[in-house]
Amino acid sequence: MSAAKKVSCEIVDAETAAGLESLAADLIERNHRHLRDANIKFAWNHSWQEDADGHTTLGQAKKVGDLERDATGIDLYILLNSEFYPEMDEAERVALIDHELCHCEVIYDSNSDPMRDVKDRICYRLRKHDFQEFAAIVRRHGKATPGFVGFSKLAQLQLFPQEASDS
Repeated sequence: MSAAKKVSCEIVDAETAAGLESLAADLIERNHRHLRDANIKFAWNHSWQEDADGHTTLGQAKKVGDLERDATGIDLYILLNSEFYPEMDEAERVALIDHELCHCEVIYDSNSDPMRDVKDRICYRLRKHDFQEFAAIVRRHGKATPGFVGFSKLAQLQLFPQEASDS
């Protein structure tokens, strides 16, 4: 008898889902109100491995295609690394879910209203990170690093608010 094929992803169990959905609902209410109407489900990814640079994917937001959305009513998935997530502490879990929710965005029309499809469903997209750069480039080029000026001002305000208000 041959070994059964492993699955790369699966929906989290009901007990885990309840906790994740409660956490997400709290984060959505506080930080992501545009996602209040989104049907977001959580899944485990069992196949993510460390890449050649030593990075391991901990989570990923995924927009559902039209056919699956029609069949399930799900708008977005948040995939979580099944090996790492259970080992994370509560603060790390909250930060990860908050991060993944930041990727989930409503598409707005020219009137700044949520865009809807022909089935009257809100349309979603996935946002990229606000800032992405190699540490070596920041070390070598500092403030001249493309995109770094806005990020450094934001970091200054967030990390050192007193110093920013003094200047």
